[in-house]
Amino acid sequence: MEYIFGDKLVKFTDEVVDILNSYRQVKKKQHEAGGILLGRIFDDQIIIQQITTPGPGDKSGRYFFERNVKRAQWFVDLAWRSSNGEVIYLGEWHTHPEPVPRPSSVDRKLITNMLRDSKMSIDFLFLVIVGTEEKYVAVQFVGSDTSLKQLEQRISV
Repeated sequence: MEYIFGDKLVKFTDEVVDILNSYRQVKKKQHEAGGILLGRIFDDQIIIQQITTPGPGDKSGRYFFERNVKRAQWFVDLAWRSSNGEVIYLGEWHTHPEPVPRPSSVDRKLITNMLRDSKMSIDFLFLVIVGTEEKYVAVQFVGSDTSLKQLEQRISV
């Protein structure tokens, strides 16, 4: 899974894609799931190589997911330390019970607040929403006049 992000490619490892797909809300009463995106930034690409999955302290229902902030920060810190500062927090992911997912006002507010409140070495965050059939992948930059911009998927031939 690859997306165009300016002059870079955003690549999701096969393992990450498999995990995302495993949480699709295909059952009628299945709760939303979610977590954080972790990866590395290179000159010409960004690799999303790890994600967290639902765990203790997370809250969810059919139409919402709220991750445990302390648990997520623990994973961010662990990834950063064990990679000598190369693996960093890159954004958020969660599911929606719809074929073609779109961000809700809650989703938009989450990313805006994360950009405002987080101390990061990057000026953007990704949002991935996994629908029952498709995925929504977008980026938002720091700044009051920015909003989520959906990324174009690169189709490999």
